[in-house]
Amino acid sequence: MVAKRPTERYFLVVRDNEVGRTTLVEFAGSSRDEAFEAYFAAERKYDAVEQSSEHADHEVVLIVADSREAVKRGYPQYFLEGDRAARQKQFIATVGDLAHA
Repeated sequence: MVAKRPTERYFLVVRDNEVGRTTLVEFAGSSRDEAFEAYFAAERKYDAVEQSSEHADHEVVLIVADSREAVKRGYPQYFLEGDRAARQKQFIATVGDLAHA
């Protein structure tokens, strides 16, 4: 069994790529099982949505990190807004900023 760090948190990220919106839910380290249950429930929900709609485009990810800020820094692609072209420009700019940091 792997020991958890005291500041470890779980973050459920649900990205709706069609509208450019992200939902971020935080679970304390002691809520590991709850985080995994929420992740699997979201996967089932959005798999059903994907199958029933030709326009649905969702991503569901469970991330372990120390803070919300760490999630946003490490996974900027989930927190971009606007249409697809605007998000691509934002992502390229963010990656460039990280490369020079």
